[in-house]
Amino acid sequence: MPQLDHKLYRRTFRRALQTGHGEWAEREGIILRLRRDDGTVGYGEIAPLPWFGTETLEHALQFLQGGGGTLPTAVPPGLPCTRFALDCALGALDNAPAKRFHVAGLLPAGKDALPAAERLLAEGYTTLKWKIGVQPMEVEQRVATQLFRLLHGHGILRLDANGALTPDEADSWAHFLNEMPVEYLEQPLPKGEEVAMAHIAREHAVPIALDESLCGADALEATLSGFPACVAILKPAFVGGVASYLKWRSGHRQARVVYSSAFETAIGVEAALSLAAVDEHCAEAVGLGTLAAFTDDGLGHHKPGPILKSGTLTPEHAEALWKRL
Repeated sequence: MPQLDHKLYRRTFRRALQTGHGEWAEREGIILRLRRDDGTVGYGEIAPLPWFGTETLEHALQFLQGGGGTLPTAVPPGLPCTRFALDCALGALDNAPAKRFHVAGLLPAGKDALPAAERLLAEGYTTLKWKIGVQPMEVEQRVATQLFRLLHGHGILRLDANGALTPDEADSWAHFLNEMPVEYLEQPLPKGEEVAMAHIAREHAVPIALDESLCGADALEATLSGFPACVAILKPAFVGGVASYLKWRSGHRQARVVYSSAFETAIGVEAALSLAAVDEHCAEAVGLGTLAAFTDDGLGHHKPGPILKSGTLTPEHAEALWKRL
């Protein structure tokens, strides 16, 4: 009979992240270890973010404790992170091919983005991501103009508002970006304003990406049916069942999907890379420029840089991470 064990983890950010829900100083989650019937061992990571629409850590923990170490026969639909982690532990992504991915480098807010962009370009990054909606719009647009000049012929820029703009600000940004070589403007308005964001995309030349609006395969289906032209920023940790997601993806091959981080340990990062690797239609730089966000705690493995490769986390590496917890 399969034996399912779990351990909690807590990671400290080098610098606390400022979110719309307050300061985020620590990342908590759960690592699963499953001894399968054939004697092999699989691992998964539950990395919830309740403000994104996932289950809470406590809800996931209660579900696991209720099973008494046995493999559950079903997972409630309100536990997408738990379902994804269990699928990974069961081996749903074990046969993912080794594949190299370009990584989007992260820029700090404000004018500090300019020297950081020069450094990342020198390190080999060709896609950069910058948060907006942090400082006054006029200030950010002046910095954006300088960033576009700096990147000309060397790279491309993604802008991410994290839903922080007002409708008027979102329209102003879209108008500003009409003449700029931006890859996309991500989540200009809060979750729930998908109709308004689809309208912005129709009225302007700038592509609109959705992140906070998407959580789980059902959200993908519901949102993209009304906004098929959006770029889907997908956090694998939140997709729920792997088979269900891949079925959705096979029916939406034309959709632009960018695989992105939920600030996981090495086990979750490898799962994200593996899901991207089995998606033969994925040609986007992955949003995994977050690997240096944590203090040195032994729970990472992949080296930060402009290129990441799936398949580098061996079972021995995963077992060593498990033993550190």
